[in-house]
Amino acid sequence: MNFIKHNRAAAWCALILIVLGSIPLGAHLSVARLEKSLVGIYEEDSPRYGSPRADLRRLGDYGEQLCSIADATLGADSELRKAVADLRRLAETDPLRQKEAADALYRDASLAYNRILNTDGVSDAQRQSAISYFYEIDSTRARLMHHEEYAAAAKKYNHAVTSFPGLLSTRDAVDIYN
Repeated sequence: MNFIKHNRAAAWCALILIVLGSIPLGAHLSVARLEKSLVGIYEEDSPRYGSPRADLRRLGDYGEQLCSIADATLGADSELRKAVADLRRLAETDPLRQKEAADALYRDASLAYNRILNTDGVSDAQRQSAISYFYEIDSTRARLMHHEEYAAAAKKYNHAVTSFPGLLSTRDAVDIYN
């Protein structure tokens, strides 16, 4: 108390430093809390749509099946295989990048699917399997687009990291389906 009485200027400087230091700390804690909530929603099943993580895993499984057909009919499809591997990695390590991974897999699966359907010498059973797996990829991706709880939490998170004081955190915004 004596310090404040005898040195008001130093006390004011200390107060200002404490206030200014609390802004980035508060921003970091707030964004971290929102990110934890978003990851929790990503991992848990919703009654209506299941979990985004489970959908990404299914996308990977269907992509693998389509890869097997593409390998057997067209030779190795390294782009689709890479997209499947990237999706599986991001599904487990970076759930905030699910849209990027799902879109890349869908794009490469679509190309492989069209090549399979338009290639001579592909058996009817292989064509039918390709149609079935691509349908599953398409419907699973559509289900990802409709995870309303995840989308709402992601919008809230994005708002926090793109406005002050969340800009002070080092986190990036999340790509989401609109």
